[in-house]
Amino acid sequence: MTPSSGHAAPGTGARAGDPAPRVRATPTEPDAGSAWADDLLVAPLLRHTPRWVHARGPAIAAGRLLCAFVGVVVLTSLPFARQHPPDAPEPPPDFSAWWISAALVVTALLVHLSGRAWERWSTMLYPAGALVALGAAGAAIGHDEGLWSGLIPLTFAYTGLFHQRWASLALLPLAWWAESSGFRDLSVTEVYRLLVHGIAWSFSGVALATLRAHQRVSRARLAALSRIDPLTGLGNRRGLEARLSRLAPGDCVVICDFDRFKDLNDAFGHAAGDEMIALFGSTVSRVLLTDDYAARYGGEEFALVLAQTSPEEALDAVDTLRMAWLARDPAVTFSAGIAAHDGTRDGPATMAAADRALYGAKAAGRDQVRTAD
Repeated sequence: MTPSSGHAAPGTGARAGDPAPRVRATPTEPDAGSAWADDLLVAPLLRHTPRWVHARGPAIAAGRLLCAFVGVVVLTSLPFARQHPPDAPEPPPDFSAWWISAALVVTALLVHLSGRAWERWSTMLYPAGALVALGAAGAAIGHDEGLWSGLIPLTFAYTGLFHQRWASLALLPLAWWAESSGFRDLSVTEVYRLLVHGIAWSFSGVALATLRAHQRVSRARLAALSRIDPLTGLGNRRGLEARLSRLAPGDCVVICDFDRFKDLNDAFGHAAGDEMIALFGSTVSRVLLTDDYAARYGGEEFALVLAQTSPEEALDAVDTLRMAWLARDPAVTFSAGIAAHDGTRDGPATMAAADRALYGAKAAGRDQVRTAD
């Protein structure tokens, strides 16, 4: 029979009322978990901090810790930083209280603003605020040795962790000022040192950001592969469970199962059975719409999640799949069960209802489809 609504014949159209062209369905689903949940660098940091620190996300949590660490180090080392050798020239007038107070106020304002995190680039205010505090403290002390320059690489490490690879270059002017703010004059040696330090800081930030980018791509590929059935290219049981957890009222679940598949394996061997399963998987991919999902969750069992599809449209979709399957002249037929998700039960319960409908189709003689009550 030719479907009058729902899914059109393969390659000829789309669901009724939807002008979008048919494209191959994607079997993978986005990972709902946090991208930092098992990160080797950030996850331990989050586990050992109070909830209020990382309530707005790991980038803000790390930024707050960075600013707090810089502030504690500067304040605790301030009494020692003010001491000068006996033969050292007289330091300039002491405006440290004003400088440090202003730096703390500015840092607090930056922390407050970036805590709102309107955009991800707002978190660049954290390393910038830390550098402003270091530069202000250095200017207040007037010490030629750059006592707190060892803290500057932390700001580039933070930027490499949470921002794009070239974002570290934006910190260079502030970093150079923070290191040189206590110098009375800049000699050639000091300029050379600033240049070398700047190259090292930038390289570390860019390298870390590049490694993180490659890590994110690798993790995304592994996550995708872990939810794909290698024989059919559709989703697997793990991917199906993730999709079922996001069922919305109006979705339909369909379970398809080959009829007398064991006879095929016994007669022609498991290689022929695998070839039939792979062929069915490619057929399903051709028929599904963009928002639909398909997975192989058993030996010869397939589950389809048809987004915003009525049971009548789901019947037409299965009929479209049956016609596409028969056009390939297969050695076996399939039966199917359909269950609509109305929001009163969870995904596994809807799946179980479709499974019961499938067994009803099997009991009625196979090669047919039944809808759950």
